[in-house]
Amino acid sequence: MGRKKMVLLNPGPVMISEKVRKSLMQPDICHREYEFFKIQRRVREKLVKVCGGDDRFSSVVITGSGTASLEAVASLLSNLDGKILVINNGTYGERIKKIAEIYGAKTKEIKFDLEKPISVSEIESVLKEDPSIEAIAVVHHETTTGMLNPLDEISKIAKQYGKILFVDAISSVGAEKLSIKDYDIDFCVGDPNKCIQSIPGVSFVCFKKSTLEKFRKKPRKLFYLDLITLYDFQEKDDTPFTPAVHAFYALDAALDELLREGVDRRRARYRMRAEELRGGLISMGFESFIPLEYCSSTLASFKLPADLTYEELHDELKRRGFIIYAPQPVLGSRVFRIANMGELTRRHTESFISNLESALKSLRGRKTTEVIILAAGVGKRLGKVSKPMLRFGRKTLIERNIRNILETGLKNITVVTGYLEDKVKKTVKEKFSRANIRFISNPAYDSSGSGYSLLLAERIFRNNDFIFMDADILYDERILNFLLNCSHENVALVDPRSGFKGEEVSVFAREDRVIGLGKDMRYPELYAGEAIGMYRFSKSAGAALANELKAMLEKRGRNVEYEDVLDLLAKQVSIYPRRIPPLPWIEIDTEEDMIRAEKIILPKIGG
Repeated sequence: MGRKKMVLLNPGPVMISEKVRKSLMQPDICHREYEFFKIQRRVREKLVKVCGGDDRFSSVVITGSGTASLEAVASLLSNLDGKILVINNGTYGERIKKIAEIYGAKTKEIKFDLEKPISVSEIESVLKEDPSIEAIAVVHHETTTGMLNPLDEISKIAKQYGKILFVDAISSVGAEKLSIKDYDIDFCVGDPNKCIQSIPGVSFVCFKKSTLEKFRKKPRKLFYLDLITLYDFQEKDDTPFTPAVHAFYALDAALDELLREGVDRRRARYRMRAEELRGGLISMGFESFIPLEYCSSTLASFKLPADLTYEELHDELKRRGFIIYAPQPVLGSRVFRIANMGELTRRHTESFISNLESALKSLRGRKTTEVIILAAGVGKRLGKVSKPMLRFGRKTLIERNIRNILETGLKNITVVTGYLEDKVKKTVKEKFSRANIRFISNPAYDSSGSGYSLLLAERIFRNNDFIFMDADILYDERILNFLLNCSHENVALVDPRSGFKGEEVSVFAREDRVIGLGKDMRYPELYAGEAIGMYRFSKSAGAALANELKAMLEKRGRNVEYEDVLDLLAKQVSIYPRRIPPLPWIEIDTEEDMIRAEKIILPKIGG
């Protein structure tokens, strides 16, 4: 029985074409015969072409992963009298430093924030201050985060100061703009099983021949990975060791495909796949780890929703035929990576987004998260009506709320009722007879506020992570994704487009932390937007919320709104203001709101 075919969204090995796969079925040949050496020379010449070189450059193919080729170059550079400046903004910059130091190289590290672009001016300052630096080592595409580093600018600085430039292009060659000639790169390391779309087994170094010759009389520290020995043998159509012959077959075929397609067109294709994947994730409420404009054409990292682990998400998606990628340890456990290298089609990306939606629904169906809908109040400004029972289109507000929640996979719903509660209960039971929906009655609905209604559900939110929301909101169901798929435990949904007119609940935030809520404009410069009326909290935050509710109710009586309590809670619990994109919603309070809901909001959300 064959293994299930997976859609690989990891940064190598990648999905390859049928032509490359079939190339592996060619006849077995001896690695010391003319037939193999013809392939070896052809591959080496094509690699120089793909890397944008001319006759001043050559290449060596090494049987081993990309790290083997990095080690070959780093060990060579360890013979320099001066230092290697290692530009480090991720795991792979750190790897170059470790390899170089193992071979006794003198290194100087310039470390940058994982989440911010490299500062070329800082690099230049270091070069000015330390004339003992002889070489610069940089990762072009740092797949720790997806950051594409400014190689063109770094290359200009290297050339200006006369430094050897060593580039790890393992995850960029074949996809990103790269020219060893135009960028005057001395050593460029690549790996065919990523954007060249071949199989694992070999890697390569493209290099400036004149630079390599400067090291010929230096001590040799390696045997198998000695770059000069490998070059001398391969230049004579020979090999000192047994190479991975079939990996050469595949690489030869993959290079033909790449040269026919062209690097620019491949990058455009990858960009299309990236936009489909990233756009889908962002529209579902996922947050990118770094701004997407900093990312390469082929990989982006995303924060995990607070209620899920990487293992849960990975395993559920693998069961559906998709492989996502784990974070590097430096990022902790709350990130996952999505790559779009290889033979990925639009059908694959659309299927992934669809399967991700269903995977999330399935995972949340196993969670104990509680949802509390506050539906007790009286719509006095609308002529004393039950706002949850207001009908828009074919459904009442309470029906829409519950249906939207159930569509996310969440199953545990509690409705706090009050005014016309028999009517509300009857509607809910008829429409959702199979759902796990409970009711809590607020008999003092006419003389109490939303804070009192919320406290009635204390036994629920003290023991579980929970969501609570107002029942008088007409909204696009996608808004819930920005609550559920947020990476923070405690979240207030905020619409940054809303302006303050006097009735709205304003949210104020500093450095992505809510510092206050209220129907005022106390900190105009810290205004994050209008509170939508949807919140998520952890169990521990729920205990603090209950204590604050009790204290305020005891002090002021029952007529307390929950926003007043959240205003105090924000001083002791970190609440994240999750800003939603331009999606339609409205809170129904007045006749004017009713008209706007009917004429503007409902046509956009349907139903």
